[in-house]
Amino acid sequence: MVLHKMFRSTMTVSLMTLLSRITGLIRDIAFAQFLGSGLVADAFFVAFRIPNFFRRIFAEGAFSAGFVPVYAEYESRYPAPQVRVFLDLMLGRLALILLLFTLLGVLGAPWLVRIIAPGFVEHADKYAATVDALRFTFPYLTQRLWTHCGLLSRIFSLSRWLLWRVEFSIRVVDLQSRQSRRFS
Repeated sequence: MVLHKMFRSTMTVSLMTLLSRITGLIRDIAFAQFLGSGLVADAFFVAFRIPNFFRRIFAEGAFSAGFVPVYAEYESRYPAPQVRVFLDLMLGRLALILLLFTLLGVLGAPWLVRIIAPGFVEHADKYAATVDALRFTFPYLTQRLWTHCGLLSRIFSLSRWLLWRVEFSIRVVDLQSRQSRRFS
């Protein structure tokens, strides 16, 4: 019985990984078809890489690793209304920091592009396209993290058991994406 469940779970993860790889291939084919391999593609990929980098740091990295244990300890020591006030306070502060960070990212797009892709400065069209694309994609960080905050708020209102299962799942998905980037 246990082996059957383990086999079924393994097959589910394997099939979802295969599905992820197939949809990733379709995405890459679509990007190649629509963006080509020139200035627009270079600008898009660099402009999208910068907010994704910060998303990984804030949404999937330091914030999750640092906040979840603090929240769990707070939840074990204080009554539910006080825990809710703490959670609202933290999410409000994170939203303010995120808004300011996004504003700085949009306004500082030229400098970010110079740091991340210094070779683009030599090509004025590519540099300008990347700065414009970054100003368009950087608010994605705000949207993505705000969604993450909303998800955290809902998760924290559920049982602790579910919280740790979700956190574990996020870490497994993150580990899988790191492994796939390492071997691709």
